[in-house]
Amino acid sequence: MKLVFAALLLVLSSSITLCAQDSPAAVMPLTRVTLYTSGVGYFERAGIVDGDAALTLGFPVDQVNDVLKSLILLDRDGGTIRPVTYAAIDPVAKQLKAFSIDVSDNPDRAELLNRIRGTHATVTAHGPQGAPDAVVSGVVIGVESRDVVLPGPQGGKTRASLLNMLADDGIRTIALDDIVSVRIDDAKLDRELREALTIVSQGRDDSRRSLTLNFEGKGRRHVLVGYVAATPVWQTSYRLLLGKKPLLQGWGIVQNTTQEDWDNVSLTLVSGQPVSFIEDLYTPLYLNRPIVRSQIAEALAPVAHEADELERSVSVTGEMFGGGGGNGIGVNRKAAAAMPTGAMARFAAPSAPISADRDAASLLNQSTVARGARLGEALFSYGIPVGVTVPRQQSAMIPFLASSVEVQKVGIYNQSVNALHPMSGARFKNTTGMHLLGGPITVFEEGSGASYAGDAIIDDTQPGQSRLISYALDVPVSVTVSEGNGNGRYLGFRIVKGTLETMSRTDQSTLYKIKNNGELEQTIVVEQPKLDDGWKLVEPAKPSEETSALYRFDIAAPSGKATELTVRQSRVNWQSIAIASTDLDTLLVYAHDGAISDDVKGALQETVTRRKAVADADAKLSAITAQIDQIGTGQARIRDNMRVLSQSSTLYKRYADELDQQESKLADLGTKRDAQQAERDRLQAALDAYLSNLTVGVLPAG
Repeated sequence: MKLVFAALLLVLSSSITLCAQDSPAAVMPLTRVTLYTSGVGYFERAGIVDGDAALTLGFPVDQVNDVLKSLILLDRDGGTIRPVTYAAIDPVAKQLKAFSIDVSDNPDRAELLNRIRGTHATVTAHGPQGAPDAVVSGVVIGVESRDVVLPGPQGGKTRASLLNMLADDGIRTIALDDIVSVRIDDAKLDRELREALTIVSQGRDDSRRSLTLNFEGKGRRHVLVGYVAATPVWQTSYRLLLGKKPLLQGWGIVQNTTQEDWDNVSLTLVSGQPVSFIEDLYTPLYLNRPIVRSQIAEALAPVAHEADELERSVSVTGEMFGGGGGNGIGVNRKAAAAMPTGAMARFAAPSAPISADRDAASLLNQSTVARGARLGEALFSYGIPVGVTVPRQQSAMIPFLASSVEVQKVGIYNQSVNALHPMSGARFKNTTGMHLLGGPITVFEEGSGASYAGDAIIDDTQPGQSRLISYALDVPVSVTVSEGNGNGRYLGFRIVKGTLETMSRTDQSTLYKIKNNGELEQTIVVEQPKLDDGWKLVEPAKPSEETSALYRFDIAAPSGKATELTVRQSRVNWQSIAIASTDLDTLLVYAHDGAISDDVKGALQETVTRRKAVADADAKLSAITAQIDQIGTGQARIRDNMRVLSQSSTLYKRYADELDQQESKLADLGTKRDAQQAERDRLQAALDAYLSNLTVGVLPAG
């Protein structure tokens, strides 16, 4: 917004007085154009107004919403900005119904006079042959049709239309065919008729709409009009000359797709993406309201509501954005004093645009190289220091940069671009002091003359930032690539409170063999893709450059010799194992691994021994429990058999003896089971206590 407001405070260095019949474009000419890469442009007009003035500007229909959203008016010398008016979007016939005189159905003269019945008018009509015209002033009664006798010996009748008027001397009748002119004396009605006809005229062109700008004040005053409208995106194109003193030239490509010439305007090109959108402010919004029947009730007294304390006046003066010299900008008083006084609604325009931060003398001494300026963190502007002329519906290439840059010629190898050869390229540093908007670069080699070397492209480049560009295939240099197999090995083990933590590393290597068959030594930039998911560069220790997706390595490639580069990336993996629940075979594998330190290995072996003791105790407990269960099953079978036997039978007595023996055995087994359960619990508690306090081993850093 600083750029916009600086533009709004633009001063006029000289001016010319224009006639009242000049077109709006001539009355308030275009003085400043700012184009953005977001597809919009800021347009500014400047002029001088004397007294109260109104100016109508036309805009394409598709730009009206942008203009309504962004229009800014400034009266710099104490005048007042009045409301801006514009034609409604309703159909012409609907708009015309709102006027006192309805011309929507294209009435003829007789019908039009009937529609102004009761209006005071002055009519001029042809007098008798040789007599002067007659002037009748009075109230229009209406037009009637009746038969009249034709003059001459032939006689006969014809139908004639006659206007009846109530004049001071009575009712006067005037033949419609004799009327020369009719002047409506009611100024309001006359103005409405003219406005209605203006709407009819504008309605014939559905592609444009008009806005009327209203200024109120006394004397001659500098006024400004600024607005935003959709424009083609401006683009950049560069030329890079390689040699002892590399040069970079920048061109801005702009299109004037408007219906107005850009004549000697102050042009600024802005890179960046300011938020811009379209909101329909032009289409009237109507709400559906309920229909209710009228109710007769006692009239209510009016209520005076208090005003909102935050309410602001509609009037806007030229001081709303600061005073005359507050921003280092002031009105050219000498030029203004030298201007002849004009009538109301006359404007004057600057003969040449003046930038907001340069005076006329310095402007004439500038070349066409643009002045760069940063607008906050998101935008950068290129101010063209001389007036720019682009006829309507034409395009232009405008030089905005010519500067020496730091350049190093290199070859750039990326296997995905070309598997056999690097690309001829250059690493250049933006020493222009300006932000470079991304775009194509045509590269020339300096020799007996500048020769075309190829085309390249760059992204946006900040001041001081380096960029690689490639523009041709470097055939004399060949590259072969072999991929090394990934391999892994353990780096360390430790136990922390019963958890075995392992650290391992997997390597992935790539071998580049570079052969320079050319006559000159070269620097080859090898681009190695980064691996995802935690991979890190191990060899070489540090790249020459690094992007989000690539490592770059600068390799010297002597003429006629082969050079090798190994790039190794590694990924470290961590794993945690709960040794209290991991199967013993897995623990035994770790316990005998040669990479494990003695203290961790001893702890694992002790853990295996203790876990085996618990397992043995579990096995003994399970065997005792199985015997008890087996005896219990046998007792159930014996009791079932005894129910069907006589107690005095020999078999019954034998079963009773057997049950007695089994009960004694069950009692003994129960005692053993309880003792074994206690032993098993003791061993498990000892194992748990051992693991909970077990912390041995150290993992290497990283």
